[in-house]
Amino acid sequence: MVTVFFLLHAGKICSINKDFETFIPINTSDGLSDNQIRFIQQLPDGRMVFTTFGNVNIYDGVHFRNIHNTEKSRYILKNYNGFYRIYHSSDSLLWIKDYKRLSCINLYREQYISNIDSMLKTLGAKNGAEDLFVDNDGRTWIVASAHLTSISGKESIKLNESKERCLQDVGSSNNNIYLFFSDGSVECHTIMKGCVNKKYSVGAYAKSEYNAFNRTSLIVKSGDIFYQLRNGNKGGMFAFDTKSHEWSRILEKDYTLNTLIVAENTHTAYISCTKGFWEIDLTNGKSTYHPAINTESDGNISTEISTLFIDRQGGLWMGTYNRGLFYSHPNMYSMQSYTRNSFPDNSENDLNVLAFAEDSKGTVYLRTKANCYRISKSPIGTLILQKVPLADMPADRHPRKTETVLSELNISANGVTAMCKDKLGRVWIGTADGLLLYSSDGKQARKFYSEDGLSNNFIQSLLEAYDGTIWTATSNGISAINVKGKDSAPSFTVYRHADGTLEGEYSPRAIFQAKDSTLYFGGVDGFTVFHPSKVSRAKTSFPAPVFTSLTVNGTAIKTGREYEGNLILKRTAPYTNTITLNYNQNFISLQFSAPDFVNRQRLCYRYKLEGIDRQWNILNTASTENTSRGLLNASYTDLQPGKYTLTVYAGNGTDFDNAEKTTVTIIITPPWWKTTTAYVIYILLLAAVIFAVLRTYTVYTRRKLERKHKEELLLARIRGLIEQCDRYEAEQKASKEACADTSSETDEERRDEEKTLSAEDSRFIAHAVELVEKNIHSSGYSVEQLAKDLCMERTGLYRKLQSLLEQSPSYFIRDIRLRRARNMLAETDLTIAEIAEQTGFSSASYFTRCFQEAYGCKPSEYARNSVKTSTIQHG
Repeated sequence: MVTVFFLLHAGKICSINKDFETFIPINTSDGLSDNQIRFIQQLPDGRMVFTTFGNVNIYDGVHFRNIHNTEKSRYILKNYNGFYRIYHSSDSLLWIKDYKRLSCINLYREQYISNIDSMLKTLGAKNGAEDLFVDNDGRTWIVASAHLTSISGKESIKLNESKERCLQDVGSSNNNIYLFFSDGSVECHTIMKGCVNKKYSVGAYAKSEYNAFNRTSLIVKSGDIFYQLRNGNKGGMFAFDTKSHEWSRILEKDYTLNTLIVAENTHTAYISCTKGFWEIDLTNGKSTYHPAINTESDGNISTEISTLFIDRQGGLWMGTYNRGLFYSHPNMYSMQSYTRNSFPDNSENDLNVLAFAEDSKGTVYLRTKANCYRISKSPIGTLILQKVPLADMPADRHPRKTETVLSELNISANGVTAMCKDKLGRVWIGTADGLLLYSSDGKQARKFYSEDGLSNNFIQSLLEAYDGTIWTATSNGISAINVKGKDSAPSFTVYRHADGTLEGEYSPRAIFQAKDSTLYFGGVDGFTVFHPSKVSRAKTSFPAPVFTSLTVNGTAIKTGREYEGNLILKRTAPYTNTITLNYNQNFISLQFSAPDFVNRQRLCYRYKLEGIDRQWNILNTASTENTSRGLLNASYTDLQPGKYTLTVYAGNGTDFDNAEKTTVTIIITPPWWKTTTAYVIYILLLAAVIFAVLRTYTVYTRRKLERKHKEELLLARIRGLIEQCDRYEAEQKASKEACADTSSETDEERRDEEKTLSAEDSRFIAHAVELVEKNIHSSGYSVEQLAKDLCMERTGLYRKLQSLLEQSPSYFIRDIRLRRARNMLAETDLTIAEIAEQTGFSSASYFTRCFQEAYGCKPSEYARNSVKTSTIQHG
């Protein structure tokens, strides 16, 4: 008897024909502020915006950032009667419209703008706003005084509105502005160099249907078509072709339709409603109603879907009235796993799939420890397992030559869990702790671990697929290894339970590829099957990672706050590309998040800080050191002053060829003593010091030469003075002999000199000299006293000395005192003060001044030079 079992419970995916089969929930337990979702939008950097009943939530894939509203941030928008809407204009403004109300968020600060009226006037809307729109090109339009005016003020359109014809939406395409009114009509206006001209107006339905669709409008542009969701007494979906200028009605219901979104890649529209959602094939108009959401953990959930959105990665978001968010993506569960419940005879205690084989007709068989099963497909594509005798299991058409290859490499089989030799001759060897790669010449090239991209370090099986990809099953997931060239480094892509792999462990060497390229992986309590082409299509390109937060010296940096006098983040981290830090703020950690919502466990990051890292750092979610829940934490310590550039890539594997990058410039300013200005000052000071030293040396050298020259002159003068002293002493001796009339003049020079004086004059001079020398020690011996001693009047003495010596009496007395002092300086060891006192000078300073005037040097210098001269003469 043959047992047949249809695999209707294949893992989490029952059918592969639908793009969005299974949804995962995201709610307040994940950080959402509340579960009442109002609207969904995506920012240019890839982050998602979810407005709830209480807050605006910005989601980076891991964290929700909540922006709190205040009464001051609300503006009355009297002409808007529609549902909740969000517009994103320019780079930083997020406009939120609700019934009769308008709010605006500055994303640079992640704060509501408190005074919208003032901001509108600043932007050019001096009369305020009665309604506000943002077209498909990002231009903001203001309705005021029956005119629609762009925020720049360059374009203005007069509105022919009435009670039954109110402007509800504004779109743009190819320099045309499309105005959608409540009566179902659309007006097309052409914009050329700031001038606006009306081209045509077309109605979507007759006036008799006005009440059915007049209340609200929501437009979505896809290609050349505007799809419009309208509500009134009914709900309907319409399409306006901008080329043919024609309307078409796609869907009409007797209840309200909440939100419309269009998936351009599949030409499918999704419309949310009070219970479930509608799926419409836009190529043929076929519509399918889905009353419930099929979730991963809770099965089918029937609830009101208030809004929905398709992100740029092709994922579908559904916001519910009170159950939070649900997310699905075509690449989720791209693999199919079949568990114990899928087998017709699951009575085995240990249901381990140990091997696969294929017969000549292309039928695949699998074997467990006790049974054998034949795998086939039903007409609707579901797999069928038929239990057959073990003898029906075909022989393995790919016999393994493990022992032969290992012996060629001289490697022991102990510890080897799997092995395969690829087309390039390289040998891949799996172990219980990593994957070994041997080059074709037998040399070990490298060993890979989970940090390099493996799903787990325990390698259970290895296989080279027909396209050259190396597939390995581990104890936790599956990894695909791609090598572009013989000398290229391998790139890894990890697949885990979110991709459809088994939750448990895979069996040793239970891996197989059928003739049609389908891959089979056997494991504990089940197996995994998929076609590589579907998995390869799941490799989506990744946008640039988002810079989400910054930590400096262990402190989380807040926007707009100063730290040690430094305003580090003027804008929020996602809008910051340059960070300037003080020299002592050099322990930093930057956090990045890739806006990937499909499978964050597969995320890999590559980053490098120019000037610090010599090579790229590659991290995946298995590297817990720097990654957490798909976030990258790039940390650097003790950065020296300078300019650095951090470059970050993200991908769902270690291949980053098509990945976009994010760069952040980090500037560490030097302390004031290391700034350019300080170095300039240092150079100037050094130059000044060098100049001062050279100047001092030059002055010192010059003065030294001058001093040496003066000394030479002084020595010459001293020698002359000594000669004069000798002559004077000879004259004194002759003078005394003349006065006593007892000796004759013996000095030839004295006789020659005195031949000019009469005998009487000579006696007078000699007597005057004698009187002065007799009283030389008395400082009070003056001209008056000398004149009295010579029995003369002072005037007579003055005339007498002037006629004989051309000297005044005071100079005559001082000269005799100075001569005696000079002799005493040369012949005695008396001090200057003692000599001044003994030669009749009133003070030592006066004596010094008079001596310097007479002999050109100070008494102390004369005394030193006299000693030198005496030493020279006696030497």
